[in-house]
Amino acid sequence: MALDRYFMKERRKELKLTLQDVADIVGVRNQTISKYENGVLTNMPSDVIEKFSIALKCSPLDILKINISEDELAKGYETDNNKKQKLLIKQFKKLNENGQDKAVEAVTNLTYVPEYKKRV
Repeated sequence: MALDRYFMKERRKELKLTLQDVADIVGVRNQTISKYENGVLTNMPSDVIEKFSIALKCSPLDILKINISEDELAKGYETDNNKKQKLLIKQFKKLNENGQDKAVEAVTNLTYVPEYKKRV
């Protein structure tokens, strides 16, 4: 898969990060970051992609030049369970931190009620 070197460089600048800032987060030398951004290095290990996305506060898909929405990713796997999960996540994202904590607590509590547990 191709790396979106333009995105990586522009996103870094947008966040006002230096090559060294990103290198420190990713765990490589700043020259390596420069080589990714300039297309000298074109293969990025998955663990580096993950750390790079953390540094740039973006999705790994952005770094990989893949522009697929969450809805498009799920289209091929649209089941009732997926629809319920997507709805749950959509509603969860509307909550502030306290609300999210309460939602996690409520769902966790439901897992202890025998009538709501999946049969394995």
